[in-house]
Amino acid sequence: IDYQLATDGLWELDAMFEFLVSRTAKGSKGQFFTPRHAIDLAIGMLDPAPDATVCDPACGSGGFLLAAAAAGCARLFGFDLDARATRVARLLLHASRSHGQIHCLDSLRPGVLESAYDGLFDVIATNPPFAGDVREEALLSSYEVSGGKPVERDVLFVERCIKLLKPGGRMAMVL
Repeated sequence: IDYQLATDGLWELDAMFEFLVSRTAKGSKGQFFTPRHAIDLAIGMLDPAPDATVCDPACGSGGFLLAAAAAGCARLFGFDLDARATRVARLLLHASRSHGQIHCLDSLRPGVLESAYDGLFDVIATNPPFAGDVREEALLSSYEVSGGKPVERDVLFVERCIKLLKPGGRMAMVL
């Protein structure tokens, strides 16, 4: 059987990762993996140019980045708080022969993501975590939407992603 993981099995490898990480572990962190048809739809609507900078600030195992790579994009950036997920995203991008920068960091913290990438992005495609309110005053003071009060994590991601877009940039976010 002629089967190449780098061209045929990436979605399967990603699905294996999703299966192996328990639902309890994912759900407690608000991590729910995006169905592949939703990823393909989002990337199709965004239609990123090959030279576009594409970012997923909550990349998980890299589904949006893999789809952008398959669409011909070469400048891919992924960020996630979960070290295991970022390792899988790096593996999958490497296996797809795509080049991307994947960093394990909290992309909600202003300045942290910017230290990993100096600039703004043409396209953002993401499915941010939903779990829990953010209550940390130092973090909340960085966001207009919070008004200094606890706010749901995904609400902060909306504001954060808008600020990370270049003028005229485009975004697809699963909420």
